Amino acid sequence: MDNLIINMLNALGEGPVTPFADLLKSPEQHNSGLYSAAVTLHNTAVKPLTGIILAIVLIMMLASASTRIDGDRELGVRIISGIMLKAGLVVVFASQALTILQAIDEVSTTIAAGAMDADIGGSVGETALGNDLSDSVKDASTTDKLGMLVIIMIPFMVSQLVGVLALVLIFVRFIQLYMMTVFASLPIAFIAYEETKQMGIGYLKRYASTALSGVVIILALKLYQALLGSWLTTNVSVDGDTDLFAFATSNFGNFMVAPVVLGFVLFGATQLSKALVGDA
Repeated sequence: MDNLIINMLNALGEGPVTPFADLLKSPEQHNSGLYSAAVTLHNTAVKPLTGIILAIVLIMMLASASTRIDGDRELGVRIISGIMLKAGLVVVFASQALTILQAIDEVSTTIAAGAMDADIGGSVGETALGNDLSDSVKDASTTDKLGMLVIIMIPFMVSQLVGVLALVLIFVRFIQLYMMTVFASLPIAFIAYEETKQMGIGYLKRYASTALSGVVIILALKLYQALLGSWLTTNVSVDGDTDLFAFATSNFGNFMVAPVVLGFVLFGATQLSKALVGDA
């Protein structure tokens, strides 16, 4: 029972850590098999359709321009030249769609790595609350140990559920990135035409916000650890005579608040990441 209580207190002081390491990886690094499948589907099924869409968009652009160039040969040459240049740029843009997505992935993973490495207090190893209380735990009576176990069990379970939630969000995030990779070039083809360009811009914003949601999740973890570190430093005084039951009851609210707040931030990670790309 002693080790169980100590480990639970350590877990409460550290917060969930293990699932977040995957957020430092690009979709290709996370699961090369799924990424290869997404790229294959894009190249074999979506790219040919993108070429058809580009042809249709070009015809629509030429048809729209034809109503403005009747009787003015010089103006017609300028308009047609502009359309062809624009179409050529979009073709190049669409052909490099996967490279563009990889660049977005690189930005998000770079920021995530920087955030993960940042020391803002409360990191793992600094808030080993269970280790600090180990002497008090071992010297406590069986009744006090049982009371302590019952009280910290609830916030411990909440903290573990938040860790499971993080795993689910990370899994869903990568699945979304793989699915959007399959259609990489198709939305970009619509950028050429004024009436449909928001479709392509919206797609790039959505991909960027999904990629950046990983950064938001890591920031939530770091702030969670900083919150616990600040609380443990300023509010928790541990010595050999610490009354375990009194300690647990007086700090029950603090143990509960931190994982609950982290859970809410994780739920809102998508909305926060959308705000980062101006799509809130």
